Amino acid sequence: PESSVRTADNSYFESNFQAWIELFDGTAKEFGELEEMTFDDLFHDDASIATGATRLSKSDWQKVITCLLTKNVKAEIVKLEFLDDSQVEYQVHFVGDGIDQLLHSTASIKSDKLLNVTPIDETAYLDLSRISADENSMMAKFEASMRAYFGMFKGKPFEFGPEEIQKYGNLFHDGYVVDLGGVTHTKLSWMEAAKGVAKRGLKADFKFFKVIDEFHAEYKVELTPKGADKIVAHSVGTQKDGKIITSKPFKPEEYNNLAKEMMGAKSVRSCEQNLKAFYELFDGTSWRIGVKERRCFNNLYHDDFRSEIDGVIQTKSSVLNEAKKNG
Repeated sequence: PESSVRTADNSYFESNFQAWIELFDGTAKEFGELEEMTFDDLFHDDASIATGATRLSKSDWQKVITCLLTKNVKAEIVKLEFLDDSQVEYQVHFVGDGIDQLLHSTASIKSDKLLNVTPIDETAYLDLSRISADENSMMAKFEASMRAYFGMFKGKPFEFGPEEIQKYGNLFHDGYVVDLGGVTHTKLSWMEAAKGVAKRGLKADFKFFKVIDEFHAEYKVELTPKGADKIVAHSVGTQKDGKIITSKPFKPEEYNNLAKEMMGAKSVRSCEQNLKAFYELFDGTSWRIGVKERRCFNNLYHDDFRSEIDGVIQTKSSVLNEAKKNG
């Protein structure tokens, strides 16, 4: 049977403890592969934390840690002292995003990992457990997805790959719609705009997320486009199934600036060029829709294109059919 007495150097345990603390650097993040590995390196599979009449298991504590990681929390080791070869006492201070807790505990060590943790003050553990109790609620999911999405924008250009598209989809509801300056944006059109600013190196600084009720939250994000002035996105967002379905900005003009930046002057010039190329096809001679013509059409018309003329709704496909008839 495995002995509970440590035989390895203290430095190995200290290194793993320090690595765990360094996860909490004041920036929000998800509980990913690196975080899970760091957590498993420190906490034994049979680890438990005594909290009054109950005990938190390793999986219970992982939920608390996952919740803390999604917030702008910073951790600092106040004390880490070995009482003997199999006992340690530690104090860790967690602060940020409305959290200010000092975890003060003693713990037994098995295989260089924390096993049985006994809080000297149970209050901090109970408070952190309560904070994470709603981790699986829709509003908590909404906040976590929003923080993860804006966390992608660090001021350096990047492309939207599968991971980025997944984070976008985790935040934006399929029915998402927002009206900015008379222009209606959907989930798809807004993602295309987000891809544009990602390539240009947008920096996002998430300021706060405040729950209003079970469906609404106020949030503020400072956005700094590369080579442009800072834009403050301050809104009340409405969530459905843990995703944003619409938002109401406090200052619509700020969002108009954001929309212009996201679409970009380059996009406007590109649209102009596509419009010119498309109408040059209609030169008075008859033609059929071929590869060149279809390319011009797709370059100009978005898949979500809709227009109403005299009560008749036109879509991309209906416009294409008209072009085929009149070519």
